[in-house]
Amino acid sequence: MPTTYPEGWLRTAIEAAALCNAFPLRVPAGQAPPFVMFGQAGQQDLDTLDETPGLATIVEGTFQVEIYADGYLQAKEIAQAIRLALRNFAGSVGDLKIHRVGIDGQQDGDPVFMDGRDEPTYVVEQTYSIAWEE
Repeated sequence: MPTTYPEGWLRTAIEAAALCNAFPLRVPAGQAPPFVMFGQAGQQDLDTLDETPGLATIVEGTFQVEIYADGYLQAKEIAQAIRLALRNFAGSVGDLKIHRVGIDGQQDGDPVFMDGRDEPTYVVEQTYSIAWEE
């Protein structure tokens, strides 16, 4: 089993593409946009016909990514940068072997009013499927 997990790779890849912080599940209090929040929404083992002992299991996880920014166009630009960095990625990161990354969808989220702010924060929501060996 790998010691590097998809969440670690995902955070690093998002931060490099978005040029802002990415946080799993929660954002620290007082964090100003832009930032990205992400989390795993599901996971399943993919069936294979080969039952050779010691053969790695392929796991596919679904990950939600939410981009928060002060402006609508800024949120869309960050979302596009993340899409370009993640989609169709395949390769090894540490001892983690990623077979593929696909984007399952993207949509505008409802703007939110963060604590103490008069202007809305714009949100873009993305869903990715990541397949890796376990």
